[in-house]
Amino acid sequence: MLSRSTHVLVPSGLEQSPTPKRGRGRPSNASRVEAAAALAQTALPTAVQPDERFVNIAELARRVGAHKDTIHRWIRAGIIPPPIRINLRVIRWNASTIDAWMAAIGKASAS
Repeated sequence: MLSRSTHVLVPSGLEQSPTPKRGRGRPSNASRVEAAAALAQTALPTAVQPDERFVNIAELARRVGAHKDTIHRWIRAGIIPPPIRINLRVIRWNASTIDAWMAAIGKASAS
């Protein structure tokens, strides 16, 4: 059986519930809370040593001689070590991990 949903005939059972519209397409507070909870489940450093140094994406790009967009592509491809999420908006890389990765890449390209 077909039901009338707005201006389109849709088979019964396939109707979509109307989604409330918020200003400028911003997510609701509930979806932000869900996103924050999901990010909280991501791996955080369990024991950060006080003498560890972290680098941001701009410094990492300078170190490897690549653009920030290239760094993001490398993260998605798994080429570069994954970053450490400091909070919801901040990611950093452990400097010693990056140095070891660069040394391994240098040895691999020298061989």
